[in-house]
Amino acid sequence: MLSKRKIYDLLTDIGHILGGGLAGFLSINNIYASLFYTALYFIYESLEHLEYSNDDFVGDLREFLIGFTIGLFMAVRFMILGQ
Repeated sequence: MLSKRKIYDLLTDIGHILGGGLAGFLSINNIYASLFYTALYFIYESLEHLEYSNDDFVGDLREFLIGFTIGLFMAVRFMILGQ
């Protein structure tokens, strides 16, 4: 059975990837929303990691960028297949 901490970590990892995916997907149709969401995420992560010294800042950003890349790829694929 997973501990509460492991479940929390898994859910935040999924959240980072989905957030990045949303920002990446939006970048094709609405670059300003994508930039705003990305900036908001980086500000949030920066402030969060000022409080916790043992947190994984690079890992969180990596998860976001993985999601961003997947979302951007999906948006480009939908754009190409939609034409």
